Amino acid sequence: MKFHTKDYMNIVKRTVVFVVPLVVLFLVIFSLYEQSLEQQALQLLRTEQEKGNAIIENQLEAVFSQYVSDLLMVFYSDEFSSYVQDSTETNRVELEQLFVRIATKKNHINHIRFLDSTGMETLKIVHFPNKSAVISDPSSLVDRSETELFSFGKSHDENTVYISPISLESRQSYEDGHEGPALVLALPAYHEGSFFGLVIVDYDACFLRSFLDSYQDTVTKNIGFGLVDNDGFWIYQGGQDCSESLQEEEVKASLFLKDPALERYLLADDSGSYSSGETSYQYQAVLPSATQDLSWYPDKGRLWTVVSSYALAELPELSQNLLLQRPFLKWLFTLLLFLFSNAFIVFLQLRKAEQKQMQVSSLIAEYSGNGILAIDENNRIAFCNHAFEVLCGYTQEELIGKSTKKVLPYGIPPHLDTTAIHAGVSTTMPIWIRHRNGHQYLTNRTRTRAKTEYRKDAYTVEVYTSSSWRVSEFVSYVSENQGVLPEDLLAGCKGKSKTRYCLLIHLKHQMERDSPYSLITERGFSLKLTLFIASKLGQSEPVFAFSSDTYVVIMHEDDSSKVQNRITTLLLEIEEQCAALAQFVKNQAICGYSRCSGEDVSIPTILMQASMATKIVEDSKKGTSLLFDTDVQTRFLRKQAILAAIPDAFKSSSLSLYYQAQVDVGSGKILGAEALIRWIHPELGFIAPDEFIPLMEENHLTSMLGKFVIREAVGFLKANQEFLRSKVPNFNLAINLSAEEFSNQFIIDFIGDELTQQGVDSSLLSIELTERTAVESLLATGKLMDRLYQIGVGISIDDFGTGYSSLSYLLELSMDKIKIDRSFIASYPDSNAITIYKIVLMLAKELGITVVAEGVETEEQLHFLKQVGCNQYQGYLFSKAVPGDAFLEQLKG
Repeated sequence: MKFHTKDYMNIVKRTVVFVVPLVVLFLVIFSLYEQSLEQQALQLLRTEQEKGNAIIENQLEAVFSQYVSDLLMVFYSDEFSSYVQDSTETNRVELEQLFVRIATKKNHINHIRFLDSTGMETLKIVHFPNKSAVISDPSSLVDRSETELFSFGKSHDENTVYISPISLESRQSYEDGHEGPALVLALPAYHEGSFFGLVIVDYDACFLRSFLDSYQDTVTKNIGFGLVDNDGFWIYQGGQDCSESLQEEEVKASLFLKDPALERYLLADDSGSYSSGETSYQYQAVLPSATQDLSWYPDKGRLWTVVSSYALAELPELSQNLLLQRPFLKWLFTLLLFLFSNAFIVFLQLRKAEQKQMQVSSLIAEYSGNGILAIDENNRIAFCNHAFEVLCGYTQEELIGKSTKKVLPYGIPPHLDTTAIHAGVSTTMPIWIRHRNGHQYLTNRTRTRAKTEYRKDAYTVEVYTSSSWRVSEFVSYVSENQGVLPEDLLAGCKGKSKTRYCLLIHLKHQMERDSPYSLITERGFSLKLTLFIASKLGQSEPVFAFSSDTYVVIMHEDDSSKVQNRITTLLLEIEEQCAALAQFVKNQAICGYSRCSGEDVSIPTILMQASMATKIVEDSKKGTSLLFDTDVQTRFLRKQAILAAIPDAFKSSSLSLYYQAQVDVGSGKILGAEALIRWIHPELGFIAPDEFIPLMEENHLTSMLGKFVIREAVGFLKANQEFLRSKVPNFNLAINLSAEEFSNQFIIDFIGDELTQQGVDSSLLSIELTERTAVESLLATGKLMDRLYQIGVGISIDDFGTGYSSLSYLLELSMDKIKIDRSFIASYPDSNAITIYKIVLMLAKELGITVVAEGVETEEQLHFLKQVGCNQYQGYLFSKAVPGDAFLEQLKG
């Protein structure tokens, strides 16, 4: 897409305002994160240094303690005490043997010596590891009177231990084959207050430092561990040969000369850390064993210092962190962020250009799955989404730049095209879309305006949603608003070649959908079904889909005797096709149709006629198709009149209760009655319950009707309570409740309130439930029955035998009466009817339930009921339902 100068300026502006600060912020955050990683790495390495130092320090202190113990073992031995008391040859030999035994057992001892008070070596044991110690030849004994060690002995008491430096010089030029550095410990001996001599043990210093070597080998990181004396000189560094390490020039140099500040830190505390510009140090002092009896020479507070160190330049590698090891990644990420941010800015600018700059995206988000169509000021298509492509059958490439008449054949009358000049949503209205296949689909269209950034003129954005119009409602809407009807339908009605019929096919869903279909799903279903209908009729006229449930098509047929069969066959084929297309939803296809041949035919007329016929078929629940005629029109208009009269029926006296007696089979006496609703309209005459009750159910008025019946029945009992009790002590009046009423807890409470307020004994009233209502939810029914029993109202099961083949529910529900449906007594003397009566009576007798036979009209039927032991009957043989006064007269008679 071509960019304008303003586009480039906007990109530069957004880069400076948003991208540059973002990149700077990223660098700051990343640098802080790097610093955090470095601090974490330093802390981890410091912890590892502290751990290593502590382990080595503990080992060195333990070994040094062992060295001191070896010295004290010699010094405090009985043999040495005897020799001090009496320096005879015998005592001398025993002392030499003691020296040999001790040295032989200790691989780390090189020599055990004794200097007399003149500094002359008088005893000397030589020992090599894993060999037996031997007594040195007397000729090898040396005068040590000029040594520092002898001077120490003469000037210190017998509780002061001499500790030599660890060095090659500590060997004192032995010529016995010991080449490694030595650590010398010595303790003066006194006899009767006079200096007697000096006990000396020479230890292999490499053994002492072997522990440092062992730990250094376990360290995977490049951290060096070593031992430093109190002057800062390296005694030993891990990884080097024990003897050679003391000869290295680098080792001989003092750490304190290299970094004077280190001395202040290292000698100030027993442990701690210090970082110079290049190296990070961690140190831990090795202290002599704390004892009250011994002192040390020289006494500097510590023996040596364990020092671990690493070069700070190696921190990234030691941390094993990728970001620290690869510092260029920060700049790489910064560059990528800059590039991606600029790419995003360019992308946003692209979205603002021309068609992409329209405010369609918000509508697409709001109406996901619905058809979106954008139209420019020249009424040409500028954009459409996938859902609209499904609606019309064309691709976006085929539509863009084309006139809307390609898919919107009828347009909108000017007085209805109320799209605002400014951005805003217009009133939703129905509009037809012509599919590529020629068939037409009704949708609901909503319009709004969307201005672009560069054009002063606004685009029109139209949203197309699913239609749920009924044909009659659509015709009424068009008539009231001077709208547009599909003209192609009128063209299909005209012609002289064959008689034509307008078929209105409606799909009745026998199971509820789990969830509403989307526009694409519904239109896909409708598309396949319209093509199927057209193929089965074999005609060129389009099919008009008012919704996914309603279709109108013109059928040609001159032979009137074939019309019904063709429609019936078509409906069956449609049901089979629906079963394949719409899983989990069972559809029954019904059809109302009207004759539409002739030049003077009008679309509203034929559509309303077909709609009337379809409505009659739908409500009658009998048959699947019906041709419109004057009788259909009469029935439809009467139904509409009844529907219009229902609101006023409750306000007038046209609704009332009639009473049909329930009679004892044996005696012929009235035991109770059933209250039945009757409506005698001043203009419509007698309106049967089958006519108005379904209408009330459709319009959710059954609750109002139920209250009316309850109030009237309780009022009748209130007015005649004493008379009824005097004539029939156990008199009971039954009223009917529908499934909707019975499931309403409010109605149950209303019954109790009415009985209480009017002061009527609750035992006078009972409720009749159909078998289907009682059994469909046994758990809920049982709870509501218990509530009625708490009030004191009886319960009867009406129309018994019509709903369920199993009698097991009689054991689960509490009831007072069973009313056997009239269809069974009407079939008498059919053997099946006789058998059913006998079985029900036998079971009812065991359960203590009264059985009432409905629809008894002949003496033969009554005689049969007496034979099988039926309790009560109800029917025209005794009386039809009569007004209250007439029923009271029956009781008097």
